[in-house]
Amino acid sequence: MQKKIKVAIAGVGNCASALVQGVEYYRSRRNAALDGVMHQVIGGYRASDVEFVSAFDVDKRKVGRPLEEAIFAKPNNTRVFQSSLPVSNVVVQMGPELDGVAPHMADYDDDVAFRPADLEPTNIAEALRKSGAEVLLCYLPVGSEKAVKHYAEACLAAGVEVSRWVAMSASLTSIEEAFAIAISSAIHHSRPVPSAKSLATYTVKGASNSRSTGAAKSRLSR
Repeated sequence: MQKKIKVAIAGVGNCASALVQGVEYYRSRRNAALDGVMHQVIGGYRASDVEFVSAFDVDKRKVGRPLEEAIFAKPNNTRVFQSSLPVSNVVVQMGPELDGVAPHMADYDDDVAFRPADLEPTNIAEALRKSGAEVLLCYLPVGSEKAVKHYAEACLAAGVEVSRWVAMSASLTSIEEAFAIAISSAIHHSRPVPSAKSLATYTVKGASNSRSTGAAKSRLSR
């Protein structure tokens, strides 16, 4: 039996919504019905092999709700193409706000802005350990430098890979800094260090980019 890829999500926004819906949409489809998927099988794995085991957000309309419900909560507004989702048994936990909510959000209507919950943030590293997560997908808003670093540190502490970052995660600079600091900390504290291969596989604006790995290495060598 194929081993599941256990995934945690940081930031249950539109990207997370599309991903969770997409995994279920393509779960039982084969061949021609897989339009929209560039590769049906990668390394022996299919979309059906992805299992979501934990999720984090700061919005009060998502925190405390099952993942399969939270992805449809405001301010999310991505297209709904797979409304029927299985029970995930994953409840969205409160993440650290830090710089993840821009001040100007207060000037926007509730339907299009983040509304942080008045709750203490979860211990991310401990939550990752308990969930058995193997990979963290970071979908934090652009510019969330401190929050990205917080999750990177938590992944190091929990022995979880951060192998894919996307355009909605953070600026390239923030990603480079997060990896540089995370790897430096791992070496300093003798923690497991993510492989160079895994760090080089994340995606920025839909294209593979290994500049961040190189930048992290150069910073460490100074």
